Amino acid sequence: DDMYVGHSIVENYKKAIEITPDEGSYHNNLGLAYTQTSQLPLAIRHFETAVQLDASSADFRCNLADALMRNGDTEQAVQHYSAAHEMAPEDGYIRMCLEEARAAMG
Repeated sequence: DDMYVGHSIVENYKKAIEITPDEGSYHNNLGLAYTQTSQLPLAIRHFETAVQLDASSADFRCNLADALMRNGDTEQAVQHYSAAHEMAPEDGYIRMCLEEARAAMG
């Protein structure tokens, strides 16, 4: 059952964060788990924390932007895709997402 698997993954990352709260990758992975279970506000909160803890990670910023887009916050998503694109200009996925988000803004 996917919900149970998602729930156990969430619980594992929550425990890891209790032990090591300043590890950005744990917050990023918890954000991904919340995204998979369609809990976007919680995902966004953890992606934001991951970005605060490791502002140089294009992946963390892109994950935040993806969640913001899915949550309907296109303007903020464009800001984070832009920042991620500056950090990783060779990343085709980030470039594609940035173009799509800009197009969605009109």
